[in-house]
Amino acid sequence: MKAPAILQKVQQPLTAAILIVFFSKVLVFCLGYIVSFSVNSSASPLSILMSQFYHWDSTYYLDIAKSGYINQGASQNLIVFFPLYPLIIRLVTTNFSYINLSALLVSNVSSFVAAFYLFKLVKLDYDDNAAVKAVLYFCIFPTAFFLSVMYTEGLFLALTIASFYYARMGKWRLAGLLSLFSALTRIGGLILLPALLIEYFHQKKWQFRKIDFNVLWISLSLAGFLIYISINYQITGNPFTFMIIENIKWYQSINPLLGLQ
Repeated sequence: MKAPAILQKVQQPLTAAILIVFFSKVLVFCLGYIVSFSVNSSASPLSILMSQFYHWDSTYYLDIAKSGYINQGASQNLIVFFPLYPLIIRLVTTNFSYINLSALLVSNVSSFVAAFYLFKLVKLDYDDNAAVKAVLYFCIFPTAFFLSVMYTEGLFLALTIASFYYARMGKWRLAGLLSLFSALTRIGGLILLPALLIEYFHQKKWQFRKIDFNVLWISLSLAGFLIYISINYQITGNPFTFMIIENIKWYQSINPLLGLQ
């Protein structure tokens, strides 16, 4: 009869963390709905839901999901947006009339996954209370609303945090695969290469004679970026077109230490 009691102790903090994520999203959607309804009160609730977060970069991601990079006409501007997020949106969409809902589904499910792995990652070093607080701060941070809208943040954090978690568990194959997908979501995924290497050597107590085949899985984050620049080359003839467009259209440049700025 002890198993259910133990299981209950494990599940209660996680349930609290899940409820925190859920209610934070309810708040975001309610506020978004109120604002959208005040602008267009005659629209149906479904139309408001699909349009309330369809702004700025969201429009570009959905254009890529619907038409890809190649079918964007003479403009190459969309190549700066990494491919995994729009690809997943495309895969879960059966009717393009509701592709906005697909994007919201991908973002929100991903951010639940991110919170779940954040909880598990914190629990490796701290108690349940600290893990729940980590999820709480994760959800109430001022820019956390990006986790609920049609942006890559939810997916990127889910993949990145999960990669760190499995690295801490010594599951390098899974950590490496997740780092590959992270690097296909945002350029920040490249930071997993040095971060996972440090964690790997830390687990080996910096004794280089203990290095084994698992270290190769860590290079998959670089492979993800190489896939992305190969897409640049295939479409534009230049593997670094995204850097040129970032500079010209978005006034951003690549800093080797800080990423886009």
